[in-house]
Amino acid sequence: LAIYDKASAAHDEHERELFFGFAGQAALALDRLRAVEDRADLAVITDRDRIARDLHDVVIQRLFAIGIQLEALGRNPQRVEDLPQRLSEQVDALDQTIKDIRGSIFDLSNHDPSSLRAQVRGVVREYAGVMDFTPEIKITGPVDTAVPDSVRNHLLPVLREAVSNLARHAQAHSAQIELTLQDDEIKLVVRDDGSGVPDEAEESGLKNARCRAVQLGGQLEIGPRSPSGTELVWQVPITAGV
Repeated sequence: LAIYDKASAAHDEHERELFFGFAGQAALALDRLRAVEDRADLAVITDRDRIARDLHDVVIQRLFAIGIQLEALGRNPQRVEDLPQRLSEQVDALDQTIKDIRGSIFDLSNHDPSSLRAQVRGVVREYAGVMDFTPEIKITGPVDTAVPDSVRNHLLPVLREAVSNLARHAQAHSAQIELTLQDDEIKLVVRDDGSGVPDEAEESGLKNARCRAVQLGGQLEIGPRSPSGTELVWQVPITAGV
C-alpha cells in the first residue's frame, strides 16, 4: 500500500507539472495574441491619424490655395493673358485633390488584412523599428480589386527588398513610397533622401527585382535623386500572367 501511495503521489506531481506547463504556454499564447491585437489596433489608429494629417495639411490647404487663385482670376479676368492655361492648372489641381480624397476614403474603409493596401503597409511596418522615421505611403487607384495575384506575388517581394535596403543601407531621414494603378499599369516608386547607391554596390536583391519586372513585361529603373538619395521605379502591366 505504501509503494502504491508513493507511485500515486509521483504520478499526481507529474500531472501537476504538465498542467502548470500547459497553463504557462496557454498564458503565453494569450499574451502574444493580445500583443498582435494591440499592434493591429495601433496600426489602425496610426493610419487614421496620418489620414487626418494628410487631409488637413494637403487636401484642405490645396483647396484653400485653389480658391485664392480662382478668386484672383475672377476679379479681373480680362487682364489675365493666359487665363485658359491658369484655369486648366486649377482644374488639374482639383482633379489631384479628388484623387487624394478617394485614396483617403479607401484607406479608412478598407481594413481587410488580405488587401494589397494592407499588405503594402504591413511590409513597411515590419521595418519601422529599424528606421528613425516612418516612410510616407501613397496608394492611388483600385489596387485591391484590379491587381491580379500573378502581379501581386512579384510586387510585394520587390517592395520588401526596397524597404529592406532603405532601412539597412540608405542612411536616409525621410522616404516616400507610392503605388499607382493607371492605364492598366502598376507602378511602385520608392524614393529617399539618403546617401544613394554606391558605385561598387552589388545588385543581388535588386537583380531579382529587375528579373521579376522583365518576366512580367515591365521594367525597373533605379538612380540618384537631387540633391541626394535614390529613386527606384518598378512598373509592370497588370495584364501580365492573366
